[in-house]
Amino acid sequence: MSHIKSFMTWFLTLVIINQAFGVSFHQPNLSACAFWNSNGITLADNNTLGTWTQSLSVDINSKVYVAPHTKINVLVRSNNGIDLTQNISGDWRWPLSLFVTRNNDIYVDNGWSGGVDKWVANTNSSDTVMNVSAQCSGLFVDSRNIVYCSMRSRHIVVAGPTNNSLTQPMTVAGNGTAGEAAHMLNQPYGIFVDSELNLYVADCGNDRVQKFQYNNSIGTTVAGKVVDSNYQLKCPVGVTLDANGFLFIVDRGNHRIIGRKPVGFRCVAGCLESRGSTPDKLYRPTAIAFDSYGNIFVSDVGNNRIQKFNLGNNTCGCGYIDISMSTGITTSITPLPVRRSQDFYISATINRHCENLSMTTDWTIANCTGGCSSWKPLPASIVKRSNELLVRARALEYGLYAFNLTVTIVETTPIRKSEITYVMVNPSGITANLIKLGTSMVTHGFQHDLILDPGQYSGDPDDENDKLNATVSLPIL
Repeated sequence: MSHIKSFMTWFLTLVIINQAFGVSFHQPNLSACAFWNSNGITLADNNTLGTWTQSLSVDINSKVYVAPHTKINVLVRSNNGIDLTQNISGDWRWPLSLFVTRNNDIYVDNGWSGGVDKWVANTNSSDTVMNVSAQCSGLFVDSRNIVYCSMRSRHIVVAGPTNNSLTQPMTVAGNGTAGEAAHMLNQPYGIFVDSELNLYVADCGNDRVQKFQYNNSIGTTVAGKVVDSNYQLKCPVGVTLDANGFLFIVDRGNHRIIGRKPVGFRCVAGCLESRGSTPDKLYRPTAIAFDSYGNIFVSDVGNNRIQKFNLGNNTCGCGYIDISMSTGITTSITPLPVRRSQDFYISATINRHCENLSMTTDWTIANCTGGCSSWKPLPASIVKRSNELLVRARALEYGLYAFNLTVTIVETTPIRKSEITYVMVNPSGITANLIKLGTSMVTHGFQHDLILDPGQYSGDPDDENDKLNATVSLPIL
């Protein structure tokens, strides 16, 4: 691969952000009731990262590592300002992934030059520890110091020891051909290996996450449309687990982070079902990592930034809120369809602990026909109660709408939870009545176009002045 390396050398910088010291490593102990603040904090943007930075890792001391894609000198902002604790330059070209181990050894994708490089902690030198034939779109080092590399372009995951770069890595998932069978992968990205050496793969091209048990090349789908039809994936690219085995997935095509719960999935970040650059949105997110406190870090590639979503609550005590909409789980792709001529009703069941604490609710609406650009108070034509809405016929124009219910438990520090449901207001269609108070049926033995001519008894139910008259006749041949 020396001809590739000689083509161009990029000196890229690893950036380490101080967060806080903790005891967990990558897998915080999260409860089933945990939720995160919907607005992310930008730790770094394109002014410091450059463009298309994908790689991200968090070490045991909650330091955040980033390998920028094209920039030479990078500072990444911590919560309290610029805090660059270490600058490591290497002979890397467009790294896609990196991984930091318990003892702070750093592994960096250098696939364009044919290898995975390892920087030993507290040194200024690196060695190639694995030879690979393509870039590593995902990297992971397990408890045995076995390095895993997912190769998007080759549709496989390989693994090998870190102490011998001459050893050919072994294929542990996929067969080198893109496919959706249980033993195949299609553009794999992020990977994760749990304590039992089960391998989880974000199988982007198949819109699923696969789990491969140790020494088993047949995968099981643990996320995707066959697992939860309400949370269909669109090119998942990042995957991680918490200490309780709950799965968290970067759903890149849907611009969101989703997480496993005891039954099914839930949205964790970027839950407005549309891409964007505001603090509550993501655009083509790629990598995910936890710090020791359960805060989530995301490489928000389309926005050229690193986002941090702070853990808002991690108990099922007084701060626990669960909201279930009567519409079921809807998305901007699978909204609840209604006709403009009909009333429709939305109710929410709110479950919380500590009923003695006061609670407030707030409904807002967004017209999402061209993208959910802004949230507004409900118009006066919509009747609302704390957990109910009644939308009268013809109150809304045709289009896609999102209704957001925010519940706030009033404590010393208020706790909030939001749930969104989507509704598509469709045309009702004109009903042609040829006789009074009745609908006529026209039949003919041959196929002809019919001419609709306003008559006396027909109407358009979507029009408040719905006094259309209609007759039907055959065209003159």
